[in-house]
Amino acid sequence: MFSKISKFIKGFSGKDTGTTEELKNQVRTLLAQGELPEAIQLLVDAGYPSLILLKTQWDNAHKQFEDRKINAETFNITRNRITYAVLETMDPSEQMTSKNRKKESNQNSVNLPDGFTEDQRRQLIALLAKNQWKQALESGKDFSKEGLMFFTRNRQLERDFNLGLVSNEHHQRTLQQIKQALLSMVLPDGAGEPIKLTDAQKAKLHSLLEQKKWPEALELACGWSSAFLTCSSRYYALERDFHLGLVTPSDYDKTLKEIAKDIQRIGQG
Repeated sequence: MFSKISKFIKGFSGKDTGTTEELKNQVRTLLAQGELPEAIQLLVDAGYPSLILLKTQWDNAHKQFEDRKINAETFNITRNRITYAVLETMDPSEQMTSKNRKKESNQNSVNLPDGFTEDQRRQLIALLAKNQWKQALESGKDFSKEGLMFFTRNRQLERDFNLGLVSNEHHQRTLQQIKQALLSMVLPDGAGEPIKLTDAQKAKLHSLLEQKKWPEALELACGWSSAFLTCSSRYYALERDFHLGLVTPSDYDKTLKEIAKDIQRIGQG
């Protein structure tokens, strides 16, 4: 869990120069090495009074962990929260409370319309069909208030996960909720319901799948109907996970067969 926050720390950069910048570099180095109490003490000695409270929180959490009053996961989450607070103290301009986030989102969305145009829907569907969720969220934030809402929610979720503030289960569950909500916004009513393909379309689709030409088959199917979008997105997610070694060959083959059955079911009408 600490490795995640170390990546975040290494990416942090201050805006001041001279002695203040040197201090930030020292603190950054200590945090990246896992020496949180030393980093806090350095800032306390440098005249950051707000760090005294964080030092107290750290001391209490550390004692509770040593006394076995809290488990390792709770201790690590507390540690990461304090680490993030230290970074915010070093650069107040980076502070972003829940209230400020909401205010920022409201200000950014003032000139954005509600919903998506047909052209915007097509752009997002093309990205979602290839499981390019991040690109879809990035594009969607400039399209509408809803798009900005999805983007902001995902950004906050990813930040909290990278800092170790939420569990993997919570991260996956919330991410799935965001994906489903975005899908429901861009897909026309009735998408995902079975449709009636012509015999020629069925034959073409079957031929491509038999040849294991999945990208071509899914691109063709999605061109006929957005009902195949979820199948396409699921396929590209499976390919990514398989190449990352996150699924076994047997699970890969099993899931491919399930997707093929879904495609057939949708095309039967």
